[in-house]
Amino acid sequence: MKIVVTGATGFVGKWLVNELLAQKDEVTILVQNKKKVPAEWNGIVRITEASLEQFCRLEQSDFPDGGADILFHLAWSGISGQKRADSRLQIQNLQYTVDCVALAKRLGCHRFVNAGSIMEYEAMSYIPIGKTKPGMGNIYSTAKLAADFMAKTTAVNQDMEYINLIISNIYGAGEYSERFLNSVLRKMLNHEPIPLTHGEQMYDFIYASDAAKAIALAGKKGEKNSAYYIGNREQFPLKHFVLQMKEILESRSELQFGKVPFQGAMLNYNEFDTGKMERLGFRPEIDFETGIKMTKMWMEELMTEFKVQNLGGGVKIITPFFLKDERGYFLKSLEKDVFSEWGLDVEIQEEFESYSRRGVLRGLHFQTKEPQIKLVRVIRGKIHDVVVDLRKGSQNFGKYLDVVLDDKEHKSLWIPAGFAHGFEVLSEEALVSYQCIGKYQKEFDTGICWNDKELAVKWETKNPIVSDRDAALMTFREFTEKYEGL
Repeated sequence: MKIVVTGATGFVGKWLVNELLAQKDEVTILVQNKKKVPAEWNGIVRITEASLEQFCRLEQSDFPDGGADILFHLAWSGISGQKRADSRLQIQNLQYTVDCVALAKRLGCHRFVNAGSIMEYEAMSYIPIGKTKPGMGNIYSTAKLAADFMAKTTAVNQDMEYINLIISNIYGAGEYSERFLNSVLRKMLNHEPIPLTHGEQMYDFIYASDAAKAIALAGKKGEKNSAYYIGNREQFPLKHFVLQMKEILESRSELQFGKVPFQGAMLNYNEFDTGKMERLGFRPEIDFETGIKMTKMWMEELMTEFKVQNLGGGVKIITPFFLKDERGYFLKSLEKDVFSEWGLDVEIQEEFESYSRRGVLRGLHFQTKEPQIKLVRVIRGKIHDVVVDLRKGSQNFGKYLDVVLDDKEHKSLWIPAGFAHGFEVLSEEALVSYQCIGKYQKEFDTGICWNDKELAVKWETKNPIVSDRDAALMTFREFTEKYEGL
C-alpha cells in the first residue's frame, strides 16, 4: 500500500513510519526539513520536502511515487507548553489540516487519516458550561476540534473516506516534549518534588509501539467516516498512574497532590468506544509497568550525555557530557542532533565572550526586533544569571527566572527569543560564553534597567559595577508603553 505521512519526524510519526515499513508499505514522508530524517530511513523511505505553507500548492509530480492510497496527517505545531495558547499558530494548524485534505485528493488517496486527541472532548465537555474558566491551553484543543470537523466535512464532500484518531496519551522512547508523563518521569528520576492536581481525573497511557500499531490498523481497516480511540480499554485515575510510576522508578520525589488547581473536564471515557479497536483485532502488548521501565532505560542513556531541566517558559538548564581524570577534563556542551531532539533547533550564527570581575552587573539586554535565542555558559568563575519574560501575551510577562552558573557544574542556560538577559559576577572573575541563534543588530539592541522597581530582581551585589549605558536603560513601564512586548 502507498502511504504518505506528515509529521513523520515527530515522536509519534517516527514510530508510525517504522510500523508501516515493518508492514511492507511504500512510505513517502512529507517533511519541512530533510536534515531531521533519521539516517536509517535513507534509501527506504521516499521524501518530499515542503513547508506547511506549501502543502496547498503540492501536486502529484512533487512526490517520488506520484499518487498514494492513504494520507496520515500527524503534523501539528505547538502541541505542548505555552505554544498551545498561541491562537495564530493553532489557527494556522487548522488551515494546514484542511490543505492536507485537498492534497490527499490530488494524490488520488481514497482515505484521509487525521490525528486528533481526547483534548477535543475535554474542551466540548467543559468550555460550553456556564461559569467555567477554561485555561489558555484550550486554544489548542478547540483548534484540533475544528480541524476534525472541517477535515471530515472537506474529505467526505470530495468522495474520500475519513478516519479521526482519538489519541489518548502516548509515551515511550523518543519523546522529548514537556507533556505530563514525560515531565513527571524526568522529575522522578531526579527525585524532584512534583506539584500535581488532585489526581482524581480519569487517564489512560499507551506505549508508542502499541499506539503506532493501532494507528496503522485504524487508518487501513477502520470503518469509513469513523473515529477510533487510540488507547486501552480500561482507564484509571491519574493518581493511580503517578503512584505506580513512583514505585516502579523507586523515586524519592515528594508528590504534592492538590497543589495545582484542576480546571477542566472530568471525562469518564463513556464519551468514546474504548473497545472499538479490539473489534479490529488490536490488543496492546506493552503494559504500563513495562513501558515505564523501557522509557526509563532510554532516558538514562540520554542522561549520560545531556540532561535538560525545564525552568518554565521555554527556559532550560542543560547539563553537558562531562568526563574528568588525572589529566583534566573533557566536556561536550553542544550536539546539534541531540538538541534538536529536545526541540532546541541549534543554528548558531554568532558567539560572544565576556570577561568581568567581581561585582560587575551586565543587563538586562534584548533586541526589539528579531530577538536572539541565547545559550549561555560560564567558562571560568560564577555568575547569578537572570532572564525576564517580555513575550507579548505570555502568562509570565514581566516575571523573572534566575539561576547560578559556574565552572564547577558547567551547566548552560537556554534562553528563548523574547527574554531580557543579564547577570552579576559572584566570583573574583568570570569568563562567560554566549552562543546566539539570530544576528546581533545594534540598531535594535536595548534593555531594561537592572534595578527596575517593578521587576524587583533580587540581585546579590549591593553596589554593582554597571556601565553608563546599562545604568541609563529604560524602565519596565517605559518598555511596555513603547513596545507592549516582544
